Amino acid sequence: MTNYLKFTVVIILFLITNTSHSQLSKYNFEDYDFSSNESLEAMKEDVLSVANLLLKEPVTKESKVRLDAGFFLNEWMKNTEDYSFGQGNLSHLYDEKEELMIISMAAQVKYCLENGKNDSYEYESRLEIWKIMIQYIEDPKNKVKLTKNLKQLIKAKNENQLANFLADNE
Repeated sequence: MTNYLKFTVVIILFLITNTSHSQLSKYNFEDYDFSSNESLEAMKEDVLSVANLLLKEPVTKESKVRLDAGFFLNEWMKNTEDYSFGQGNLSHLYDEKEELMIISMAAQVKYCLENGKNDSYEYESRLEIWKIMIQYIEDPKNKVKLTKNLKQLIKAKNENQLANFLADNE
């Protein structure tokens, strides 16, 4: 009976930790067409879903589906004419790590699509996007290694100095 219990616990833990991966796996990213405004508009719901899923799963360097999802977001962001997205001059705050660039893209998409904003560079939008990123970075389940820059970013947010910190680091 103990082996059965151990097996059950392992299966449950596996399912809990891999839920986001399986949800991302349902998207066949290669099948999307980025060539027309109509197709870009039609995929907005999927783009937002993928962004939200990425913001729910921990950072993993080896996940091919995560990289594919990041590529998918990047292609949509770069090709859509309805929105203006970009990393700006602050990517050095997360040491330009690929894993956090994907989170940055997901945060931009999430904020802009959910709030009807079409420019991630606007002051209010940038501030809110960084708050989404910090929320992700702070959550221990996301396994983000906190660098000196990230610790300073979190501290600035906690001290209500985020806007000043971002302006000082551009």
